[in-house]
Amino acid sequence: MNAFERYYELERGKKPDFFVVGSALNNGLIIILDKEDFEKKEHKPEEFERVILHELAHIFVRRILWPKQMYTWIEEGICEHLSFGDFPPRLKKIVSFEEIETPKGWCKHNAYQQAKEFFNYLSKNYGKEKIPELLIEIKKVLRKMLLRKCLEKN
Repeated sequence: MNAFERYYELERGKKPDFFVVGSALNNGLIIILDKEDFEKKEHKPEEFERVILHELAHIFVRRILWPKQMYTWIEEGICEHLSFGDFPPRLKKIVSFEEIETPKGWCKHNAYQQAKEFFNYLSKNYGKEKIPELLIEIKKVLRKMLLRKCLEKN
């Protein structure tokens, strides 16, 4: 086990999935696999900088929308759009976002790709400025939902 995997397991409490080469931790720390080891995880060394951008995007998205309130597909979709948005899509089929939101569905389907393509579509057809606008609207909805839950408990 390399240093990245040890640190990942220490921080996350589990081993990284086979494809994981970087992680943005909730404390703002970013860990990345050594560039020389990327190919062992089915990544190209030239993707190294893009993975750093992807993990940095997680930090910024989480600053806007706290991750405990965030759908995985939204967070990963934005991060993939920003870092790998110019890569051609590799989708075999599109499934519901509810399905890819489950851990089983995320692994079964090419969820990173589907989530990325949603934000590519949004940016291309409505303008890239719609992405932060969407985040702001999501934050409003999530705050209302959280407030409603708090009121129900009391």
